[in-house]
Amino acid sequence: MKLTRNSIIYVVCMPNSATGGPELLHQLVSKLNKRGINAKIFYLKFRQDPIHPNYKKYIDTYVFDIEDNDENVLIVPETRTFLLYRFHNIQKVIWWLSVDNYFVSRKRLKNRIHSFLGIKKFFRIEDKKHHNDIAFHLLQSRYSEDFLRRFSITNYAYLTDYVRQDFIEKSKSVLPENKEDIVLYYPKKGKNFTRKIIASFPDFKWRPIVNLTPGGVAELIANSKVYIDFGNHPGKDRIPREAAILMNCIITGKRGAAANQDDIPIPEEFKFDDNKKNIAAIGQAIHNCIVNYDLEIQKFEPYQKVIRGQEDLFEREIDKIFQIEKRFIR
Repeated sequence: MKLTRNSIIYVVCMPNSATGGPELLHQLVSKLNKRGINAKIFYLKFRQDPIHPNYKKYIDTYVFDIEDNDENVLIVPETRTFLLYRFHNIQKVIWWLSVDNYFVSRKRLKNRIHSFLGIKKFFRIEDKKHHNDIAFHLLQSRYSEDFLRRFSITNYAYLTDYVRQDFIEKSKSVLPENKEDIVLYYPKKGKNFTRKIIASFPDFKWRPIVNLTPGGVAELIANSKVYIDFGNHPGKDRIPREAAILMNCIITGKRGAAANQDDIPIPEEFKFDDNKKNIAAIGQAIHNCIVNYDLEIQKFEPYQKVIRGQEDLFEREIDKIFQIEKRFIR
């Protein structure tokens, strides 16, 4: 990316959306603004007040229009690549927050119809001609790097993410003796296999993470001992990290980003393929984490250390990618 003192960096987001991806988009804009770079959230749909209440601590301004010139940069998540083709001069960047969701988005019936009718054009990674349209790629996970390399894309850099500071602060006051024998799960992730585990071990105290504010999520995790996640892990998911930093043992499947030790660096003994023959072993692992919690939680200290350093890493990545110290040379 070529930045000048007049450059504007637009980061695309849906309005009033509160999940890990949108929060990361707002965090990037906040970090860039603090460095004196003119970055703005561009909301895809008009709303009177499009900033979700959770994100008003990151930004207080936004735009619904983009200045299409070659000094500016347009960053879109992989699910919104159609926006890239509305502009002709701006520098175009895809931020791969997820791999799986890229295909989910393209396969939606509405998007397939729009693509067929020529109403919308989407980035097709399997078509090398489309590679030339993109100035740069940003990667949130090792999983996304492996994916891009399969299609011979090498013009990328890591721009990862970090757990909210309030989770880090709360972790300082978590006391093991106050933990309850609670096993947490996120109902939308790997729900079919998770249901089988729950049905096989009804005596465990299962609690879903659902319909809670960030503060409520933190409070629930802080009082629990184990978090299981047999979802797809389309990127470096936040909930496993939030659970780990608040002193939960983490047990996952091996789908997506969970398969590698860069994105979820927990001991292999806590990772299982999601098939029926492993349910007994998963139950035993949960049981061990509950009854031997003081010993088992020590195995996650390296993961906790990584999580604590992720905000500093994110800032270093920003400084390198956006050439903070050189941006006013031109």
